[in-house]
Amino acid sequence: MECQRCGQCCTNAPIKLWILTEENKSEMLDRATWLSYHRCDIQINKERGIEVSIPLSCIHLAYDDNNLATCKIHDSKPRMCQDFKCQRIGGTSAKG
Repeated sequence: MECQRCGQCCTNAPIKLWILTEENKSEMLDRATWLSYHRCDIQINKERGIEVSIPLSCIHLAYDDNNLATCKIHDSKPRMCQDFKCQRIGGTSAKG
């Protein structure tokens, strides 16, 4: 299915906790970038990994004149955004 541009993926998105390792540093930097776009409170702890609180929608989420969601950085958005699995369209990646 195709993205319906509802904006749900960029609004109060749920986040898992991650363990930091030498092998996943690159991925963690990508995720940290995504988290910063969502005004997250990020706590990094060697034993617990990354603890995250996402209070608001992404700073790059906007709505057009038809009230359809749009990403202001669509062409350069982080991989985590690109790979998001939308439950509204059957848990598949929405390429919209």
